[in-house]
Amino acid sequence: MKRIAALYFMTILAGTSVPAVAGNWVVINPAPLINAGNVYVDTSKFFPPSPPPANAVIKSLSWDLSVYDNSNISAKYEICMLPGVSRCFDVSNNLQSRTSFFNYFKASSSFIVRVKLNGGSYPAKAGFTGSHMIYVEWE
Repeated sequence: MKRIAALYFMTILAGTSVPAVAGNWVVINPAPLINAGNVYVDTSKFFPPSPPPANAVIKSLSWDLSVYDNSNISAKYEICMLPGVSRCFDVSNNLQSRTSFFNYFKASSSFIVRVKLNGGSYPAKAGFTGSHMIYVEWE
């Protein structure tokens, strides 16, 4: 009887989940020089400096992007998941924020920032820090 109780107890324990490990990664890349208007320019890739666990997923993504100071009329900023640019999030109205748009995708995913300026003078460079930052929290 004790043996059956022990097996039952072990079966229950085997079915319980262990809390997931959580972590984050952050990458800061220089903002690219933009030589012409009305065309998308992509930044360098933002990717985890060291790989998260294979089963880790994104919990949130934050960003801090530099503004281009070329007196442009309008600017479009997007954060896109790679490969390709099929999953993009428009951040034009808020260059510093956080989103759940990429939640539950693999934490090992890479990203780029795409920028398209309209009007102003060229070449255009990013002001203040001259860089873009992506911060990914995962679990």
